[in-house]
Amino acid sequence: MRPHTDACIPERPAPKTSGTPDRPRRHDDWTTVNYRYEHKYLVPETLREPLRCAVEPFVRPDRHAGFRESPDIGHYVGYTIRTIYYDTSRFRNYYDNEAGVPERAKVRIRAYDEMSGGRRAFLEVKRRHGAVGSKARAPVPFDEVRALLETGDIESHVHSTAGSPDAVEHASEFLFRLRGHALRPVLLVAYAREAYVGRDLASLRVTFDGALRAEPFPELADLERPGEGRPVRRGYFVLEVKYDVGFGYPEWLRPFLGEYGLTRIAFSKYFESVFQHDIVGRYSRARSLANSRAAVLAAARCGGGARSVADRRVAGLGGR
Repeated sequence: MRPHTDACIPERPAPKTSGTPDRPRRHDDWTTVNYRYEHKYLVPETLREPLRCAVEPFVRPDRHAGFRESPDIGHYVGYTIRTIYYDTSRFRNYYDNEAGVPERAKVRIRAYDEMSGGRRAFLEVKRRHGAVGSKARAPVPFDEVRALLETGDIESHVHSTAGSPDAVEHASEFLFRLRGHALRPVLLVAYAREAYVGRDLASLRVTFDGALRAEPFPELADLERPGEGRPVRRGYFVLEVKYDVGFGYPEWLRPFLGEYGLTRIAFSKYFESVFQHDIVGRYSRARSLANSRAAVLAAARCGGGARSVADRRVAGLGGR
């Protein structure tokens, strides 16, 4: 970032110097899994610029971030995240989140920015253990994800590397949960992430997740289509502070939070999107209607036909 006379405008990340070897990295690698603490705050978009100025002395742009522009939030340094969340037919993960079950897991497939040839998707299992979270993830070439899901052939499609040494194990856990709990794709969530890492504390990540949109019951191909989706929490973004040491919370952030009355909240993009768009209710009503139609049709076959005009309408048989 750079100073500005009127505002703290994100700076375009400097290009990597040719011939400079990559430094070993742990905390800000997309394929790394850590146990970490997470603090979330729902922040009005009107405070994005003041917050940038507050964090500027203590953070730098994530190495994966690029200079981007969004019609909802303007210029930012970050990337677009698109995630397909899986759940059971009875929305067990949704209800576990609502009930605050202390140990739970979300199964999802995540992609960054628009997909193109050679890009990867990530099979992820995000676990919650009380106040601590962890994430297992396996990178897979996007063009091979469908074949992997259909065949379960991990050996052919998932390969461990120095950057993701546990990829095969994590892909196995993903498929075990996917098939063992009969999960199906419930929601596509997309948002613009403005991403920073700590200057002095390597494990610290500070992100602003805004322009949140959601689309119910997606196809795998939707990960590579920008798609509009329906807005979620319009006019707000989610501030996330993540660190993996017991006393790693940035004390320098507290004055800003106190000045604007921002308090820590439990916020799940999956739960919030499903709730705001009444996806559970809409699905339950559709299933109930389908069951009613099936019952009337069965009665018609066994008992000589629907007994009333109303029954015939429910069954989709017509009638005036």
